[in-house]
Amino acid sequence: MKVEKMAKKWQKGQNSQPLSPRLSFREFHAVGEWARSNFTAHVIRDHPSHMEVRCKMPGGMWCAQRSVLKDMKRMIDSYSKITGYDMDQQFLAKIVWPKIRSVVMQHVSFGCDEHINSRPLLPRAGLEHIGAVYVNGNMRTSDTDILRVAITEGSECTGRETGTSVT
Repeated sequence: MKVEKMAKKWQKGQNSQPLSPRLSFREFHAVGEWARSNFTAHVIRDHPSHMEVRCKMPGGMWCAQRSVLKDMKRMIDSYSKITGYDMDQQFLAKIVWPKIRSVVMQHVSFGCDEHINSRPLLPRAGLEHIGAVYVNGNMRTSDTDILRVAITEGSECTGRETGTSVT
């Protein structure tokens, strides 16, 4: 995958166009909390695969005020045009994350005390998760299997961690 493919979605945000057709109440609540805050960037991590140790920024689960990434088009255009698996994640990790890390609010479901400026997401219903990949109208089984195990092991935040802030 070229960075440009995912970047088209990111650039839409610079034109105030909607990026995703699915919006849960949990996501609406998290984005609202961020919008009322003084933070200028936002990342949502609602699955064990979204933890920073594995993924600096989930590709479709972040946003930032224009003032933070004024030069997004230039950053994309100047980034390597090499194709390959995970190029969008490499771009986010190497280029975008360093620019927003100090100004980001993160809503998380796993590793609540491991992410800078983190807040717990509202409790989930079943295996629903923000950023879920749908195949033929159903959440991708491999993702729900990972989520089920993590919830069963008790590694999901309970919501009692409100106000957690790791610096």
